[in-house]
Amino acid sequence: MGALPQGYREVGLQKAGSGLIGQKLFSVVSIAVTWAVEPPWALLQAACFHDHFCPGVNSGYIAGLYLMEQLPLRQGDQYVFVVSPGKCAADALQVMFNTTPGKSSGYATAISDASLEKYARAGVPPSIVAMRVNKKADACTGKVLGFDWKKAYADTGVKAEEHAPPDGPANPMFWVARAKMSRELARFPKEKLLAYIVELKPFSGKASLADQVAGADPYAVVWNQ
Repeated sequence: MGALPQGYREVGLQKAGSGLIGQKLFSVVSIAVTWAVEPPWALLQAACFHDHFCPGVNSGYIAGLYLMEQLPLRQGDQYVFVVSPGKCAADALQVMFNTTPGKSSGYATAISDASLEKYARAGVPPSIVAMRVNKKADACTGKVLGFDWKKAYADTGVKAEEHAPPDGPANPMFWVARAKMSRELARFPKEKLLAYIVELKPFSGKASLADQVAGADPYAVVWNQ
């Protein structure tokens, strides 16, 4: 899945997308090429739930691995997640931990890039507020996590400008880069993957803190508590 001449990519994708697969081309290709490297079952399930493989799904899965080590559940605990901005990582966490809005445990909120930059560290902005809540013990322990995309780009051989070209989805490389990066991340060992997670801020409080975080700008609540 290396770089191909622009015209060749466009013609090839147009032909593939004009057949039976149609608008499902990216879903089919991204899942197929990543499935071929035998990803962990939970990651594959997350991509199927999300309807395609993309690096955002990988990032949510990697965050889940990190939390199972650094914020493991104990008797009576449950995870509550707020993903902000609300993107692909939320679906991976939902599949891994059965966290949903209906169970008051999985949320996604919009936030501006300018607001995110206020909470960034070393160029890594926050993307997930993960909380371990025990209502009986009236306790909430949480971590604000970010994903080091620059490191992931370097390790997978995908350039940031390929992943987010100026002309967006109209550029075939937008789709090629996503499929390639997802596949490469799925091949890496757990120890390598965990290094992409950056812990920006630990915090704790009463169980009601989880509702406060989910009901407003989550990072403002954490930083100002």
